[in-house]
Formats: sequence, C-alpha cells, structure tokens
Amino acid sequence: MKEIVTEPHMMELDNVHDAIRFIQKNERGRQGRFRMLLILKSKRQEELDREMLIKIKEGLVKERSKDQQENDAAMIIQRRIKGILARKRIDELRAEEMIFLGMSRKPKNEPIAKMKKTMDERKQI
Repeated sequence: MKEIVTEPHMMELDNVHDAIRFIQKNERGRQGRFRMLLILKSKRQEELDREMLIKIKEGLVKERSKDQQENDAAMIIQRRIKGILARKRIDELRAEEMIFLGMSRKPKNEPIAKMKKTMDERKQI
C-alpha cells in the first residue's frame, strides 16, 4: 500500500495509529538522511586524504614533522579535557541552583566544606 505524502498541517489523522505511522515515517526519513550525510562526509575525507598523500609524494606539500603532529595531538587532548571539566562544573552549578531554588534536596553525605568552596569560586568569577 503506497501512501500519498501531503503537508503535515493539511493532514487529517483519524486515529492514534495514523499519527504514530506518520511520526515513524518522518523519523525514519530523518535517520536515513543523517546516515547519508555521514557516508558522504567520510567519502569526502577519504578523497582529501588521498589527494594529500599524492601531493606529499609529488613533493608539492611537505609532510608534517613529528613535533607538529605531537602539538596537534596535545591540543586535541587539551580541548577535550577542558570541555569535560566545563561540563562537570556546569552540572555542579546546576545542582546548586536546584538546591537553592528548593527543587531538589541537599545531599546528606556532601560535606559543608565543598559547598563553601564552590561558593567562594562563584564569588571570584
């Protein structure tokens, strides 16, 4: 059975099953498009890598030195660690805010010193 595709706001859904089918069809389409974009991106990267190797072999481009490669790797690691620490700090601030607003309870096992430390850090910012 082939369905006719119409505009979502013009569709009249008779029951919950039609609505579920409509949502599933759209989600499957979105996932398929996303997969296709990933495949195209990986193919483009492979082509760029292949072109770079050809240019290196022909002598048009110099190969990166070991120091440059190590520096790039160190920068990637630093970037990741900074992101992890920033997300952790935001989670702590969010938890403090929830406690302050009364939307969650203060943990019983958390020492008071830690709360004072985070409050002092907040004042410095």
